[in-house]
Amino acid sequence: MNDLKIKEVERITHTIYKDFCHGDTETWFSVLHPNCIWVATGEPMLIGSERIKEYFTDYPTRTDIEIITESYTTLVLDQSTYIVTGNVLVGSDITLPSAKVLMTMVYRYTSNTPKLSYQNMSYDFIKSDSSQN
Repeated sequence: MNDLKIKEVERITHTIYKDFCHGDTETWFSVLHPNCIWVATGEPMLIGSERIKEYFTDYPTRTDIEIITESYTTLVLDQSTYIVTGNVLVGSDITLPSAKVLMTMVYRYTSNTPKLSYQNMSYDFIKSDSSQN
């Protein structure tokens, strides 16, 4: 049972971030726990799914970000709590990375449905050779 849930939360995490990179928040919003917490580099801490949705509804997103490489690891805390860590390299072109994204997502299963209760996004922006001149 744990293996299926691990695959599920890793798939959801991948889908949330892939969709977000293309300007789509629907999957992300659908799994938010009502009392979730969102923290990210350079952004305000947001508490509650309604506050997160409000903040990101008109957020100036880019839709041209591509995932270059990604890896996920999941820690099972108990039968209902799964922590997914992600290491994702993104860029507007698969040959030109612009940021390394380190993420932590905590899912709690309620009624066999994973709900995102905590999310931390840390961005390490990569300078291109042309911007260093």
